[in-house]
Amino acid sequence: STPDTTLLTDAGAGTLADPTAFTATVTRMMTDPKIDRLVRNFSGQWLGIRGVAGHRAFPIQFPDWSPELGASMAEEEYLYFGQFVRTALPWTEFIHADMNFVDSRLAAFYGMPDPGAAGFTQVSVPDDQRQGFLGLGGFLAGSSFPQRTSPTLRAKRILSDLLCSPPPDPPPGVKAAVDAAQAAAEAQAQTTSDMTDIRAFLDAHRTMPDCKACHALFDPYGMALENFDGIGKYRTAYPNGAAIDPTATLIDGTMLNGLPSVVTSITANPKLSSCVSQKMFIYSLGRTTVTTDQPYLDNIVYNWASGTDPSLRGLVQQLVTSEPFQMRRGMVTN
Repeated sequence: STPDTTLLTDAGAGTLADPTAFTATVTRMMTDPKIDRLVRNFSGQWLGIRGVAGHRAFPIQFPDWSPELGASMAEEEYLYFGQFVRTALPWTEFIHADMNFVDSRLAAFYGMPDPGAAGFTQVSVPDDQRQGFLGLGGFLAGSSFPQRTSPTLRAKRILSDLLCSPPPDPPPGVKAAVDAAQAAAEAQAQTTSDMTDIRAFLDAHRTMPDCKACHALFDPYGMALENFDGIGKYRTAYPNGAAIDPTATLIDGTMLNGLPSVVTSITANPKLSSCVSQKMFIYSLGRTTVTTDQPYLDNIVYNWASGTDPSLRGLVQQLVTSEPFQMRRGMVTN
């Protein structure tokens, strides 16, 4: 909405030209209840939370799924991201924080104690096998197919959304074949509960010349998350009784074994900080980046990393004091 009276008064008096006053004003705005609009609009777009409530899951494979459960998962994701906007939590903890926000429905699904209160409650359950954003049901369900998990989709979400390293699109012919195979699998899955061996399916892709290079880049992250089924429930075996093997090897030789190893790998990746900086830069300016933005982005990331506030609030302070945010190019009329 429009600026409040305090902000309009400060702007009119020229107070915002003083760096100290400007920083204080941004801090005040970050604690205003209206910050929830940033939380929901930004994370809803960037992290795909808007689509979680409407996620499709076939009842034969996932009888626990319901639109209400999807809505609870989406709300948890908003609350989880919001905690990093509203508090001084370092951004690196986004991937490994032992923190969930549950209502009675979601607690029952996770196998956690009922929070015993209406609405959502922040909880920490160290032995629940979940960790950080990647352990949230909303991320795990939203990156799955209706009939099964999709290690490839989960890995692509990690690379594209959190590390800003999207893999290339498959060749047109391969994409069409994969889409047709997925459509056929979905049609069959609505009438049978048979599950294919996901690892064997992906290993077959890696033997195909057109698929091998890309799948080697991102499948390992997804395979390491196979202990979570297509709606995010923890499991140790597939429905047919076959044990799940969550081990995989990244292209750089890093060995993965389950969610904790994925968390460790991503947390140590410097792209985790540079990616959220880029995403918020784009959101704050309402445009995509151009070549001349890169030096400013590099400076924002450096100042944020070397500063005293490693939280998203610290990133916002760096963004709003940057030249691209404070200056707008003049337009020449014809």
